[in-house]
Amino acid sequence: APSNAQHYVESLLCPDVGDGTILSPEAFSENLDSVMRELSGSDDAAVKAMLSELKALSRNGQLYQAYMGLMIGG
Repeated sequence: APSNAQHYVESLLCPDVGDGTILSPEAFSENLDSVMRELSGSDDAAVKAMLSELKALSRNGQLYQAYMGLMIGG
């Protein structure tokens, strides 16, 4: 299950950007929330650890902005 969860998270956090609309802060935030909702019921320790990191990312404005800069700017 952790590898499936990791693939799911990677596909949402590192998607094909297409026309770029997926890179908007709103779309990224929605994707991050979706990942956390989808995986919140997992009992797997690795998934729980990943969720903890995602929650930290979503709550830390500076970290979030840095991540967005990396995703958009490369």
